[in-house]
Amino acid sequence: EAFEILTPFRLAGLAHRRRSQVVEANNELINHALRLVLTNVLPPEVVENKPAFEAVDMVLSMDAWIRLRLDQKLTPEEAVVVIRRLVATQLP
Repeated sequence: EAFEILTPFRLAGLAHRRRSQVVEANNELINHALRLVLTNVLPPEVVENKPAFEAVDMVLSMDAWIRLRLDQKLTPEEAVVVIRRLVATQLP
């Protein structure tokens, strides 16, 4: 639900990311914060497995959400099903 609301802001930020040090720094800060959340909520065996952790991080990113919604034209409900399926493949 949050990604659905934030998508327009993310797209605007991406459009200016390479031209603005502030936008780039904010992007890095947000990505770091989201990865920190993942390290706190995922089982240790996933966090310690670099390929599994990186896969979950990618699947749970706004970029993945945007691709599913805009490029693949899935409904929010369909996108959630895809994300759940992908994350489940990485969990013990």
